[in-house]
Formats: sequence, C-alpha cells, structure tokens
Amino acid sequence: MPLRAVISSSVTWTESQSAIRTVNLANLWARPTKPANGAIVSGTVTLAAKAHVDVEGQIEAVKFRIDDKTIRTDYVGPYSVSWKSSTVANGTHKLRVIVVTTDGRTRTSSARSFTVAN
Repeated sequence: MPLRAVISSSVTWTESQSAIRTVNLANLWARPTKPANGAIVSGTVTLAAKAHVDVEGQIEAVKFRIDDKTIRTDYVGPYSVSWKSSTVANGTHKLRVIVVTTDGRTRTSSARSFTVAN
C-alpha cells in the first residue's frame, strides 16, 4: 500500500506551495540468497543478498543481520560478505538483510534460518 506524505515549502513570495508525493515501498525490497534456507554451515561462510529499489532512488547499503545484530554492511552490488560462523554458538540462527536507500528509505527482509555446526 503506498504511503502518502504532504511536503510543504515556502515560495519566494508570501505564498505557500504544497506537493503530494507517493512513496511506494513495494518497489523497495531485499532478500537473502546465501546460505540457503535450512542450510548447515561452518567455518567462513558467504552471506549474499539481492536488493532492488525503484527508479526514484539508489541503494546506499545492504546490512546483513544475524539474530537481529548487524554483522556486516556491503555498499556495492552484488551484495555479499564473508562471515566467521564461530562468532555465534552452534545451533539455529536467523539471517535478515536491510536495504537502505540514498533518500532514507529502508526495507527489512523476512528471516532465513540456517544452522551453525562448528
């Protein structure tokens, strides 16, 4: 569903001017692509993601989060980072990615579960 915002600014005269801009968050998305959902990982692991933004913006960064903690950020696509699985306990964990645009919008992916077995 589009989010509508009213933006007001003063013009050189005593008049006031308003503009309505529709921001469609459906055109902004991110999703993890590696590791696979349900994967068992150990050692150094490649975390990867895809992200998309509409023609009105540009991607500034993609943040990789494991168990709701940002562990790395990538600023250039294709988006991927190396991560040492030994930094968390063995067991099931969740990976999410957050896409951040240059115009301040963000979108968080759904979680992807994987198991660490070091």
